[in-house]
Amino acid sequence: MSHTTGHDAPPLAPAFDRVRVFSSVEAEYGAFRAGAALVDRSDRARFVFSGSKAGETLSGLVTNDVLALTPGLGQYAAALTAKGKIITDLRIFARAADFLLDTPGEAAPGFAAMLRKFVNPRFARWEEVSASLRAVGVYGPVARRALATALEVSDDALAALAPFAHLNARTEGVPLLVVRSPDFGVEGFDVVVPVEAARPLWDRLHGAGATPAGTDAADILRVEAGQPRWGVDMDESTLAQEANLEALDAISFTKGCYTGQETVVRVHFRGHVNRSLRGLTSSAPL
Repeated sequence: MSHTTGHDAPPLAPAFDRVRVFSSVEAEYGAFRAGAALVDRSDRARFVFSGSKAGETLSGLVTNDVLALTPGLGQYAAALTAKGKIITDLRIFARAADFLLDTPGEAAPGFAAMLRKFVNPRFARWEEVSASLRAVGVYGPVARRALATALEVSDDALAALAPFAHLNARTEGVPLLVVRSPDFGVEGFDVVVPVEAARPLWDRLHGAGATPAGTDAADILRVEAGQPRWGVDMDESTLAQEANLEALDAISFTKGCYTGQETVVRVHFRGHVNRSLRGLTSSAPL
């Protein structure tokens, strides 16, 4: 690697100690576009949401229709303040007995504070599991083949997954959750794995042909895909539509009530935002 966030940090270093570049941004970008890029996604915070009323409780906290999910499906959503400002965006994965959620690490404290305030433990329980679970991503046109080679899962099963849908897999006896992820605008998957199995999984994917890629290259792909980043493109001063979350299918207008709904609905049906996230392209160097 040629550069890190302040010191030599290997892949799968402690969360938030992020490798920016392994080889060169150009080579890593090329892996995303023409091969398979291997990305440590453990900077995202992970939560488990469970209980007899977990779906109903969670649906009352986020912008999308959690109750429409069945096990194996997932969705993109956001949690808002009462005034409709973004506490966090998040991904929700429905499992047989609970929901697995992940958020940007920087937004996790605000989301946890929301859960402490609004979740009644008689009906639902939540736990942050970032310390026990890691996430390894593989993205690009060869990602599916690399993943099928490294895991006990078929290429066809991976190809059949819709965005945010997921399946259970194993490698060397370790249970994994494989998620179809559209976060970087190319075919991609995130594998949620127990922390002790993360390094072996990384090595297996590397051996299957995936090229380690740091956050600099990944961020270029994120911007090109129009995926907002919490703390950069949005925060608790940003309305959901200002961050383009409606266009990214993070908002349901047919579900029941949720925190911040009034502002979101008023913007959608009666008004507009004065600013919104947009991408620009140029044929000349900037």
